[in-house]
Amino acid sequence: MEIDQIYQNLSQLFCAVLRNWQDCKEKKDKRAVRKAVAAMTAVLLQEELCREYVWEQLLWLMLLYQEVQDSCRVTKSLTVFLEALEGVPLVIPEDKLLAITSAVFYHLSDDTKEHSEADRAELTHCILLQEPVMAKKLPQIVEAVRCLCSDPRTQVRRAVLLFIKDVLGANARSCSAWDVVGHIFSEFSRSTGRRAAGDLSAQEAQEEGALQELCMDIVGSLDVSASGMTKLLWPRLLLYVVPDQYSGMLIPVSRCVQALAERGDLMVRKIDLDPHFLSCMFQGSLLTPQMLLARLLVVAGSPFAGNELQAAALLLLQNLHSKIHPAVGAMWAAEIPLLLQCLEGKDESFPDSAAWEQRLLKFLWVSLDTMEDEAWTKGLSCELSRRLSSSPSGSGEKSFLYKALGTVLGACKEILHIQEKLLQHLEKANAEEPSEVQ
Repeated sequence: MEIDQIYQNLSQLFCAVLRNWQDCKEKKDKRAVRKAVAAMTAVLLQEELCREYVWEQLLWLMLLYQEVQDSCRVTKSLTVFLEALEGVPLVIPEDKLLAITSAVFYHLSDDTKEHSEADRAELTHCILLQEPVMAKKLPQIVEAVRCLCSDPRTQVRRAVLLFIKDVLGANARSCSAWDVVGHIFSEFSRSTGRRAAGDLSAQEAQEEGALQELCMDIVGSLDVSASGMTKLLWPRLLLYVVPDQYSGMLIPVSRCVQALAERGDLMVRKIDLDPHFLSCMFQGSLLTPQMLLARLLVVAGSPFAGNELQAAALLLLQNLHSKIHPAVGAMWAAEIPLLLQCLEGKDESFPDSAAWEQRLLKFLWVSLDTMEDEAWTKGLSCELSRRLSSSPSGSGEKSFLYKALGTVLGACKEILHIQEKLLQHLEKANAEEPSEVQ
């Protein structure tokens, strides 16, 4: 009976402290309160009846998000509570976990409230504090977050991106169960499409531009030393190099791959990579070395891409050389820095675009000569042919693709293959289009 009374008194004290601790003015008093909450939590969770009382206080905090205007105090109390749970072997029940995540995330994405950077960081910290349950349930939590991904409101889209940024930087080992990196690229493409449509107001266009910048910042500033990045990040990034709608993202992708290359993480063996990813990436022709080379060569050769994007494409080639062909490493290590120097000396108006094209085509020829791989070269000619067929007439890209295909066919030794490709494009060529007549 005496024990029960002690637990009851402790429960009441726990409740009072959790609700009023922020009235303390001194930092040392607040630190003492945090330690007291941790100690009381550890004791109360040992008894089943008291345990339910503790969870009730947790749900009470969740309800406060709906009732109070200034939620900063609520978030700080929740942080204290969750930090106290870190020292307790017992994990949060699944229903309580989902209640916390839902309440915090919906509050985070509420477009009627403006959160400071510190408030946003504390809210996200509350979600990430829920390890080790978080590690097991992260895919389900992100799946719940995905329900918001189609929400057109800018504030919600921004909140989702910032949540992903924080999760990717939190050493979350179970990230491989879902492709959060993919959503960043999808959001970038979504903003690009909306801006290109030309039917946005000035404010809407500015908001979409800010979302694009956020996407680029997230990828460009990823901590490549975080746990799981070697197995998770760079292989997935390769999937977003080839599609045209992600062209603007090549700059941050290049920086990220450069950082991984400097750490030696690009040399990880296939058997060490995420098996979920491998089963998707290496089925059929989802991504081939020829696709990578063709795509990056076209970007580097485009007079409309801009020096920074062209340089990003060349740096990706240099850092991914072992994924493209084993024979080109030394040659590209010597030649690509020279191409980058040429880019740095060029004017923004590209007065020497023809000379630049010739430099790239010579680089392509020497690369193929170094490979001495007929099957690989034929595969590249097929990839360039495929890109030619889908490239719009009159575009600068199509003109460069014709020249690149001619260079590759010139390196081929199989006459029948050369004739087949030449005939294919002669039959499809538009006689009224100057670039195709040439």
